[in-house]
Amino acid sequence: MFNLINVLTVIFLLSSSALANDRAPWKYQDWQVEDGDIGFIASTNGKAVHGHSFGIMMPKGSCNKNILVLSLSSTEEDVRTLLNKEVSFEFKAYHRTYPAKIKLIYINDSLPITKILGFNFVQLSDEFIEDLKYGEELSVEIMDNYGLFGFKEEFFSLNGFVANYTKLVESCKDIEQLNIPPSIK
Repeated sequence: MFNLINVLTVIFLLSSSALANDRAPWKYQDWQVEDGDIGFIASTNGKAVHGHSFGIMMPKGSCNKNILVLSLSSTEEDVRTLLNKEVSFEFKAYHRTYPAKIKLIYINDSLPITKILGFNFVQLSDEFIEDLKYGEELSVEIMDNYGLFGFKEEFFSLNGFVANYTKLVESCKDIEQLNIPPSIK
């Protein structure tokens, strides 16, 4: 049975490309900040597969929470065996490794071959956020069952992370911050 966070995750994944309003995403370098239906999201795409997404969400009304938003993909039919099960990951940023077990809660198979995989929200530590600020790249490694994903590791650029994370925090407190363009060219 889905609990509330799982339901919110599915809603986010279904509507992540749709903005809560007509406001265009705020973009700088490889990241962007959006005003989503349930929160403000700073995100970037994968290097191996552009459609993979790593992001941080601040739920509306909870600007002190950093919630992981992760979506990956697979062409393997057997990936369905992992639905509602935890997948072990290692997130590597700025010379540190952060292990995590995250439940796969959503599989969208509306594309002919590729399945979009959505993972449960996880609150990120302040230490992890600080390491993202100093790193150049985030590595996300699948530690088990990686054969069901068709890849073992994905990389996400951290170019522009600091500016986008700052904009995420500011926008959560004052939505009008998304209307101010980046001052750095």
